Amino acid sequence: MCEYCGCQSLTAIDELTREHDAVVHLISHVRDAHRDGDVDRMAEPARRIGGVLEPHTEVEEHGLFPALADEFPEQLAALEEEHRRIEVVLAEAGAGAPPDATWPTG
Repeated sequence: MCEYCGCQSLTAIDELTREHDAVVHLISHVRDAHRDGDVDRMAEPARRIGGVLEPHTEVEEHGLFPALADEFPEQLAALEEEHRRIEVVLAEAGAGAPPDATWPTG
């Protein structure tokens, strides 16, 4: 997110930004585990990411996106599709460590 327009002074935008930062931090743990080939260790932070993103996505898609829909329809469609792909991977992690050693890319 940008830091030059002042939008982060809005409570909702600030919270969304902090949630993005938290997810980026958790992704670093997933990447470390992925690098080590440790699927079990990948699943735990992925579940934590899901806990952050579930309400986060709800706020974005039902609060923020409608306000931007007329100006950025293609970008929002791409973001919503990205949300769906992420939800699939995180749902797999929510059920425990997936048995597929190539998860989440298999």
